[in-house]
Amino acid sequence: MEKNISSVRAFIRSWALPPDRPVLYVLVLMIHTLRMLTLTEGVSYLLLLGVAMPLKYLAGMPMAVTIVGWLHGVLFVLFSLQLAYVFFRARWSIARGALVFISALVPFGSFVIDRRMREWE
Repeated sequence: MEKNISSVRAFIRSWALPPDRPVLYVLVLMIHTLRMLTLTEGVSYLLLLGVAMPLKYLAGMPMAVTIVGWLHGVLFVLFSLQLAYVFFRARWSIARGALVFISALVPFGSFVIDRRMREWE
């Protein structure tokens, strides 16, 4: 049983921080991935609010919200997981992590925070 646990721990360590790459490169890559997810999630949020919701309530097409809402939900979960990963691995402050998370809740917030995240990269 102990051997299985240690092999799982070794796998998690190798996945979390590949040994063949410098730590700085991995941090930059993680933040860049978070930036791309932030922008993609922001676009899906605007599509949901600006296209799918009017189609549902003005044109009587509820399927638009079903499709775009599902896509936005998946992207938001991926964004949240990547944010948690970067928050712990890059040792961000709580204020920085909260700022990035709150920006995802506000329309156009993802695009505003992107400039700051580019500096953090």
